[in-house]
Amino acid sequence: MSSLYRKYRPAQFSEVVGQSHIVNILEAEVKKVESAAQPSHAYLFAGSRGTGKTTIARIFAQNIGTAPEDIYEIDAASNTSVEDIRTLNEAVYTLPLNSKFKVYILDEVHMLSKSAFNAFLKTLEEPPKHVIFILATTELHKIPETIISRCQLFHFAKPTVETLKNHVINVARKEGVEMDEKAAEVIAMVGNGSYRDTLSTLQSVVGMAKAGGKDSAKVSLEEVEKIISVPPHLLVSSFVDAVLGARAGSESVSADSTGLAAGISILKKIHESDMDVKIFADLVMSELRAFLLSEAGITKSKKQVADAIRMLELLLAHREQVGKTFVSVMPIELALFKFFV
Repeated sequence: MSSLYRKYRPAQFSEVVGQSHIVNILEAEVKKVESAAQPSHAYLFAGSRGTGKTTIARIFAQNIGTAPEDIYEIDAASNTSVEDIRTLNEAVYTLPLNSKFKVYILDEVHMLSKSAFNAFLKTLEEPPKHVIFILATTELHKIPETIISRCQLFHFAKPTVETLKNHVINVARKEGVEMDEKAAEVIAMVGNGSYRDTLSTLQSVVGMAKAGGKDSAKVSLEEVEKIISVPPHLLVSSFVDAVLGARAGSESVSADSTGLAAGISILKKIHESDMDVKIFADLVMSELRAFLLSEAGITKSKKQVADAIRMLELLLAHREQVGKTFVSVMPIELALFKFFV
């Protein structure tokens, strides 16, 4: 099966998901070109990985009439030296082969050395009229202000879990797989704000669901949990019940167990099973949020509401420490201890 990310990579602005604020401006730039006006000479696309920076750069280049042979993609991480940039500075003065413009897409541009940035500055400021630069970066803070000030800056939004969930459902359906909403939400969480990573995870699920030559399949939350080794929903609900006390209609925390003991037991299972602790924390926060926002079906006490808010605050404060300690689950254990102390 071909890569889902490549297969469903947008080819036109109308297919781009979640970046309408950028698409609208770039479509206006395209109209400039169509009316024989000059577009901006340099754009800077900033955002986390997998948000579509390079894809949108290619779409923009194509929409202003640039032929594939006049679009140059350069990995700045592999071409960091001043000599590389001097070569680029010389190349820009040659005319396009079959287009009005030559478009240079410099990916991970923050990787350029200080001397390379200095060498690039003059060309970036006053390039030939037939040259357009599109710089892409995941670390805007590493780009010199002198470079930023000479570009039209676009901040790429990290897609929400809801956006990614809907994208997963739509792509899965096109692949002949009906995806349970909760299952799609888990895949979206694993994707961690990246369209690329989300579709890579979905590819594993689709492959397993259609194993044996099936033309169509349905995928449940439980099946997704098994395929991609995320914490089972029962453990998540049990942890939330340990924090809130047994919620109305829930029996996942036995009457003779304390919340702290139950929580520690669940975290021990997460650690011993080598499950993704960040995803577990995200799932717990998602369930706590749903509890707070729900209006029907659950009887809430003031204490439960206060406890849910307190645990959300602690998890938000400690989640980013996961992976930075020698025991990955330790930050969540610390949050649990602070909650009960």
